[in-house]
Amino acid sequence: MTGGDAEAEVRFWAQVIEDERRTVYCEPGRVTEVRQLLTEHDMGDQFDVHESPACLPGQILMVDHNALDAAMRQSSQQARRRLR
Repeated sequence: MTGGDAEAEVRFWAQVIEDERRTVYCEPGRVTEVRQLLTEHDMGDQFDVHESPACLPGQILMVDHNALDAAMRQSSQQARRRLR
C-alpha cells in the first residue's frame, strides 16, 4: 500500500465516522444527563447533545443533518426539473 492509498483510506474512514454523527436535542437542563446516558451505552462519541426549549420534558429529538441535507438537495432538484 502506498502512502497516498493509506492517506485516502484514513480520509475515507474519517468521513464515514463524521457522517454517522447525529445531533440530539433535549429539554433545557438535561444535557449532562443525556450525555452521560449515551456514554454509558458506548455511544457518547456518536452524538452531539444540545438543549432546546422546543423539546418537551422527558423527550429528545434526534437529527440526522446529512439525511436532511440530502432530502433538501433532492427536493430542490425535483423542483428544478418540474420548471423546465
